[in-house]
Amino acid sequence: MPTTTRKPDRRVVRTRHLLRDALMTLITERGYDAITVQDIADQADVARTTFYLHFKDKDELLFEGMREIYAELFERLMVPSPDANADFPIDLANPADFEHVAQYADFYRVMLSERGSIAFLLRVQAFLAQMFIQELFVPLTAKGWQPRVPVEVAAYCCAGAQIAMIKWWLDNGMQQTPAVMGQIGKELSLYGTVWGMGMPQHPSSTDAPG
Repeated sequence: MPTTTRKPDRRVVRTRHLLRDALMTLITERGYDAITVQDIADQADVARTTFYLHFKDKDELLFEGMREIYAELFERLMVPSPDANADFPIDLANPADFEHVAQYADFYRVMLSERGSIAFLLRVQAFLAQMFIQELFVPLTAKGWQPRVPVEVAAYCCAGAQIAMIKWWLDNGMQQTPAVMGQIGKELSLYGTVWGMGMPQHPSSTDAPG
């Protein structure tokens, strides 16, 4: 017999969303470390016991909630390059990640500050690194590209740079549009920081480490 995928109970989904939204609201008001499970339950207007039916602690709520949000973001980021002849399989100037940050600006402003969570920051970096590996580096190596450095090192470097750009953007009032930030990210990814600072030409191949 064919198997059928059981749809999640709507009440369960609703409760989990209420708890996630409550946590994100409280984070913007108090910072992550100051929040208790009881605070989250009160904000969501559910019993404390209801919280524990869904999550073991606030860390699990945060990571599960963000995983759902990132699943949506991941789909938005995986837009093919507009240039059919481009070397890269995805559009490196895609502003979707900055649009996502703008949507949750208050949340990220706290979580990327001293009031946030280092565990959250590391999870975000790991997510971005895996995205770079799966959607960019793997397709490039399949085309015959030969990495000059370990792929994971490059992926985590790109992820760290992306987080740094996001934090700078938030700290400076998001004066640039997501599209502009996406273009800046693309140029830094392609050519590097030294080129971005005005180096008149790309370094010669003889400058590369042996």
